[in-house]
Amino acid sequence: MGYGFSVEKTEQGERGLCILPNGESVSSWNFLKGKIAQEYSYCKKNGYEIKTTEGEKCSRIFEKECAVCISPDGSEIEVTDLMNLSFEEGGCGDAVCGYTENFKNCAKDCASGTTDRYCDAIRDGKCDPDCKDVKKDPDCEKFSFWWVAITVVIIVIIAIVLLKRKHK
Repeated sequence: MGYGFSVEKTEQGERGLCILPNGESVSSWNFLKGKIAQEYSYCKKNGYEIKTTEGEKCSRIFEKECAVCISPDGSEIEVTDLMNLSFEEGGCGDAVCGYTENFKNCAKDCASGTTDRYCDAIRDGKCDPDCKDVKKDPDCEKFSFWWVAITVVIIVIIAIVLLKRKHK
């Protein structure tokens, strides 16, 4: 579409950004799915209306939600279908965590604790961003420094009390 693209490295892995004509950088997937910046979408650029939908139409991009272009006769066409985009990949072992890969089906390309649409729940010091329920990944549990500090203070107080009783 002629827009810029950049990759941002985050603690959860890499994230694609689409750079719009107004200079704004937005999530490339949210843009493709029609969730943001619809005025710059393929649909609008080609004279169609756009909406985000759910269901079977979205299976082509392996997502629950996707953008559809609405033609003048009211029919809806999934945007990547209208654009003739292909989602074929090189496959597991090509050193790229592709969209259809995740830690479970291709650990050599998709590291534990990265965004890959799979909650691996492995204790590895990384909170997996795909674990919506933080209780599923032991690394996501917030272990507060304050609870440790309070516990230590209580133990010290008990020790002091016991030592004073012993010396009486």
